[in-house]
Amino acid sequence: MTDSVESAATDYAPPEPAAAVPMQARQVSLASVVTHPANPRRDLGDLTELEESIRELGVLQPPVVLPAARVAGAWPQYAAELAGAEWVVLMGARRRTAAGRVWAGDPDATLNVLLREDAIADDPGGQLDVMTAENTARSPLTPMEEARAFAAQRAAGRSQREIAARMGCSQANVSKRLKLLDLPETMAAAVDARTLEVGEAMAYVDAARGDQEVMLATYEFRSKPPGRTWTVPQAANEVRRERERGIARQALTRKATEQGLTLIDDPYKTFGGAYWDHRLEGKKAIAKARDAGTLVATITDGGLVYYSTAKPKKADNRSESEQKRITDDRERRKAMTARAEAAAVLAARAPKLPPAAADIVDAWLFAPGSECAQLAHKWLLAAEVGPDPALPNYTWWEKVRRAGWHTRVHAAHALALARREVQARATYRSWTHSDAAWLHRLTTEAGYTPSEWEQARLAAIDPPADDTAAGEPDVGERHAVPQRISLSFDSDDACCWLLHYDLQVDQAAAYAEPLTDPDAVDAAQAWAAEVLADRHGIEVTGWTDGQLLPGRPAYLAVHAGDPTAAAGGPGPVGEWRLLFDPVDDAWLLLADDKPHADHDALTAAGVEQACRWASAVLADADVVCHGWTARAAGATLEYVADLTGEC
Repeated sequence: MTDSVESAATDYAPPEPAAAVPMQARQVSLASVVTHPANPRRDLGDLTELEESIRELGVLQPPVVLPAARVAGAWPQYAAELAGAEWVVLMGARRRTAAGRVWAGDPDATLNVLLREDAIADDPGGQLDVMTAENTARSPLTPMEEARAFAAQRAAGRSQREIAARMGCSQANVSKRLKLLDLPETMAAAVDARTLEVGEAMAYVDAARGDQEVMLATYEFRSKPPGRTWTVPQAANEVRRERERGIARQALTRKATEQGLTLIDDPYKTFGGAYWDHRLEGKKAIAKARDAGTLVATITDGGLVYYSTAKPKKADNRSESEQKRITDDRERRKAMTARAEAAAVLAARAPKLPPAAADIVDAWLFAPGSECAQLAHKWLLAAEVGPDPALPNYTWWEKVRRAGWHTRVHAAHALALARREVQARATYRSWTHSDAAWLHRLTTEAGYTPSEWEQARLAAIDPPADDTAAGEPDVGERHAVPQRISLSFDSDDACCWLLHYDLQVDQAAAYAEPLTDPDAVDAAQAWAAEVLADRHGIEVTGWTDGQLLPGRPAYLAVHAGDPTAAAGGPGPVGEWRLLFDPVDDAWLLLADDKPHADHDALTAAGVEQACRWASAVLADADVVCHGWTARAAGATLEYVADLTGEC
């Protein structure tokens, strides 16, 4: 491991043989000898000097070989590759390769070899140990060679823990190296050439979720502007979006072909600055242009947009800038009307809140802006919610404020949606990620399709500064959508209810300063549900008992984004282990040999703090840990969670 203090090259020490291994000296046909297909070293380096030596003196040290038939039996996956060979090189792949180059034109060339016919010929693990020892004695394995070596040992039946013990490294390092095998050949070669760092390569694997096409496209995207400024997850999301757009464009191209339409690439280049005047709206206008033979179309993210090649009729002689302003205002109003219709669908669905949330609900009802109130009033009337529709707007709202609980909740919900829409209608500013979140909600929950004008405004939003996933735009000041959400009461410093996201236990995501009663659980949960819905569009469906930190009980939000709530998730963990990984200089918590969480702010000596942190992580996963028991695993000291209380 060339980037690790736990290098297999320096620490690897296979067991010494109990006695000398008998070998037979033979002279065999050079063509009958092949290199071992499981040898992790693919790049044999510069063989020029070795070839010159063989030309002058021959092969001085015979390679060690095994019977090919027995090797094929030990490695069934390589049986086809070994077909026709008689001998397989165990030690001396460089000598065999160099000899093959020197005597390539001689079909009668022979090679002196040492034949081993002992049990190792049937033992894939033993063969790997010998080849690894020979390779690392010459030079350290590259990260990709290590990955191939680990994979071969795993295929031979060894567990990650056994591989780590034999190679003199941590199990975490074995797990990380195996991830590199998901890389495409181009990127794997870049890792070996040191033009792609191992950590960055693993980020590509994680972001692409094992999809090599996405991985390679992301790698190429980040190699040139503007991708150089994007993080790996952001670039991977953009690649996926572009792939989806490409599929949609292909479908639209087929549709246009079926309709006999001529497609134009750029309306501006085709029609000039007045291209908006050529655009067709409505079925009648499109049908008329089709009948006249002037109908063309262009493909956008929103679908096919139709234009007429006929000269448009202009009522007046407006300037280009004035025409653009008029057109922009027309498109804005059309989009505003369409969004309001989609939002009415959301407003018709009343959320369920406990009566303890009365203060939050009434805060919305007693302080709405006039534009928000008018919009929400229209939606509520359409949903047949509230008092007599004939009442004046002001009187109608007064009666709503004195209505029953369900009516008030429904009205407050409509006002919250109206505030989102009113913000998006503002003409004095560009759209932000908050507006993108509103469009995303309308799209996913109400089936809304953004217009071309809206898509242009969305495209003008700067990329997020963090790793927000595609389709989950940031809202307000927070960008990332939390998965694990904890609600707890802080009786020490804040003296109020707090929200924490994921494992960020040192800093609260939100404070409920008015809620200073630790027994006001219902009110706190209602407040938290409102915050999560407003900030992230998260719908909380319930709360479960948990623990944020030792000694501080918490309530864990149940929602669709919680990985522990996903259907078909993994079964219960049999063993939790905590160990320090010197490769990344971090503590690693493993769930049945799989990385679960890590903490890079503690040193190797901080065992007690690491155990407390790990206990908190388990508590957040609803796992009760009674303590940690030290256990030696090779050269590594690890700590095993006591889940029974019997240790």
